[in-house]
Amino acid sequence: RKFIILALLMLVSISISSVTIENKNGYEKLRTELLSINKTEQLTEWDMLILAICWHESRFIKPTNENFHGYMQISRIYVKEVNRLASTNYTYDDAHSFRKSVDMHNLMNKHKNPNKDVMKALRIHNPKTAYHNSVLTKLKVIKEYESNRNNGR
Repeated sequence: RKFIILALLMLVSISISSVTIENKNGYEKLRTELLSINKTEQLTEWDMLILAICWHESRFIKPTNENFHGYMQISRIYVKEVNRLASTNYTYDDAHSFRKSVDMHNLMNKHKNPNKDVMKALRIHNPKTAYHNSVLTKLKVIKEYESNRNNGR
């Protein structure tokens, strides 16, 4: 039994570590824009969470439909709540802009999650457990990717 459990754990860890970032060009574009927004040279864990959300929501492509806009798939209700909490005047069309989506995400969390707790941020963005698990897996891949970048690999 122990052998079977150990073998299963090894398979899971191998499959997770072999996951790569899909649409690397899109990732690099948003990464560069996020660094420009923050005026920094390195991503923080919070930045990587934003990128993981973008990966899950849009695969780093700016899709839109009548209910959700942009890389982070911001909803009308989300925009209204940010405006209410932060006394801002964002429009639903502003969610098309990555910069404005990041600003709205940060403002929402400034008011509802001032300690920048990752799990709380995920619950704010989407309350579903399956969503959290997917984004956390993507966050892990991004952290590994960025660690390899920083170590020159």
